[in-house]
Amino acid sequence: MATRKKQSKAEKLHERLTPGKFLGLSRIARDGFFRILAIDHRDSIKKLISPSDPAEAKFGEILSKKQELLSILAPEASAFILDPETILFPTIYSRLLSEKGVMASIEKTGYLENKAGRNTVLLKNWGVRKIKRSGADGVKLFVFYSPEYKRASRRAETLIRGLSKECRKEDILFLVEPLPYSLSEKKDSPEFARKKPELIIRTAERFSRLGIDILKTDFPCDLNYETDSEKALGHARALDEATTVPWILLSQGAHFNIFRKQIYLASKAGASGYAVGRAVWQEAFSSSNFTGFLRNESLKRMREINNIVSANARPVWEKVLKDDKSIFSDKYYQKY
Repeated sequence: MATRKKQSKAEKLHERLTPGKFLGLSRIARDGFFRILAIDHRDSIKKLISPSDPAEAKFGEILSKKQELLSILAPEASAFILDPETILFPTIYSRLLSEKGVMASIEKTGYLENKAGRNTVLLKNWGVRKIKRSGADGVKLFVFYSPEYKRASRRAETLIRGLSKECRKEDILFLVEPLPYSLSEKKDSPEFARKKPELIIRTAERFSRLGIDILKTDFPCDLNYETDSEKALGHARALDEATTVPWILLSQGAHFNIFRKQIYLASKAGASGYAVGRAVWQEAFSSSNFTGFLRNESLKRMREINNIVSANARPVWEKVLKDDKSIFSDKYYQKY
């Protein structure tokens, strides 16, 4: 009995990249690398604007700060991640997205927590179809995820599978951002640091089988505890082996010096870029010159990590392009 030839990672990914997804990927990784500026923060940006009482942060001020972030840092970005509650639609109508890709968040900020774990809640009156209609290139979902909390993990996986089917139907990219957690240990504790590599690598392996197109992931070890760069690189390579889809690094509010090292190691291991937020711009909110910090420091930071990515990362096309004669068939449009 003949056995089916095992498909390569690139072949499996290529099958999922229908024309709409492929065009979206071409926009957000225009030269083959993801250089994504994440400004879909909601609660965290309120804390930066009004540390003593985040609830006092007004919509107008949030929008103003985000627009300035975009207008100043856009030249160094290939794409943006935006939220529909504050910045997505004003950005579309102000023409700040010219020649830039955009992904829209689908989840509500925060999460529901009980003894069984943490659960993501989607925004009401919003969804994949509306994101597609808005002209965005992709859907972004953030989920807390830890395999040790089985019930919450199953709920997250069910959510991802459902959204994956919707994204395939609408022919739009689907990016998922899982974040490991523990209900009993602090995320910056040595106990959690010991768990972190396994949690992130197992999650990457699992999620890449759920129909996602891009994995946005935390670095697979805590560099505050793992000081051996070779071991840290080994964890990043294990992550690369675990996933069958392109992966990018998130900054998770890390200090820029830490993120710079993370992006170097991740790029060497096979990442195709990053989605950065607070690591680049958070200090601007405590600076006496918000605009000056963005122009003088944040732009410099983005240029620095862009150079690291260009020199070391894996172009996404190495995973997704192959010689497939079927797309040049006169019947291909019927299959599509």
